[in-house]
Amino acid sequence: MECVKWGNTLPIGPERDLCVSYPLFVKILKKHEETVIELMNKVLKLQHLPTQVSASDDHDVTNEFISDCVDNIMEKVGLSLDEAAGHKKNVLVVNANVQHVLTRKYSTADKIGSPFRLTTAKLVARPQINFKINNKNEPFIPKITDKPNSLRPLAILYDPDENGGQYCHPYEFEIEKYKPLEGFITEKLPIEPKPIEATEVILVDSEEKLKTMLSDLETQTEIAVDLE
Repeated sequence: MECVKWGNTLPIGPERDLCVSYPLFVKILKKHEETVIELMNKVLKLQHLPTQVSASDDHDVTNEFISDCVDNIMEKVGLSLDEAAGHKKNVLVVNANVQHVLTRKYSTADKIGSPFRLTTAKLVARPQINFKINNKNEPFIPKITDKPNSLRPLAILYDPDENGGQYCHPYEFEIEKYKPLEGFITEKLPIEPKPIEATEVILVDSEEKLKTMLSDLETQTEIAVDLE
């Protein structure tokens, strides 16, 4: 926490541009950069990850790589804590060979680091790894190909304006026409959930139980789903 705290105090923007005009500031910053990179490489070596990080690596690619390594380490820490607490589960551990690619600045070709082996639990795979962040400076294009519960057919239309324009929301018409039920906007007293000890938990593990669950859901006006 102290590291993050002091890191946030570093100058940014025009203030940083002014500071880097002083050779002493640049010298101190370079020294700390070398120290941080040295520590990072020691951690990678302890985790048996042969790829090394250097100051010439592309920062965006390096940040993503370090983030994946930290997530992997935290997963192993979690598994170790569960094991130490006696809560170890029968988790299938899989090994994956990962090819890490670092792009050096001012280089015409990608520099490919040594392949390394990541150990992770199959049952605790992070779903967000399948959704990469898109920071492109262009309008977002909706990717849906089907439009359930629609009042109008699916149409991805571009709406230009003075700010450059954007693509229309696929459900814009349905949202504008939506009228909530009276019960949704009527003030009610909150209902406290039952204690976990008094709550019946049913595992739906057969076709008969599934049909029973669906029949019960059809009698409800609203339900809650835990996406985790």
